[in-house]
Amino acid sequence: MYHLEDFKTKVKALNLNWEYKNNGIYKEFILNDFKEALSFMNQVGELAEIQNHHPKWTNLYNKVQIYLTTHDFNGITDKDFNLALGIDQIFSKL
Repeated sequence: MYHLEDFKTKVKALNLNWEYKNNGIYKEFILNDFKEALSFMNQVGELAEIQNHHPKWTNLYNKVQIYLTTHDFNGITDKDFNLALGIDQIFSKL
């Protein structure tokens, strides 16, 4: 499990632009419109199923806010970082 200082080191090493928030990691994605946001969410959902690690998220028109944490550990684990990397890859291809 990662705490704030460990999180900062890991985020820098992975070149991730996610925030530490409430024992988890958080990022807001802004897309062109609702249709693209929905497509992004569907792709993230597919990845989450494959990794068996599911995000908490909200969507308002073209914005998707994603929060990742590992509930079994009440904090951040490699599962969160792995999913975050995959989410960023999906977003970069849109």
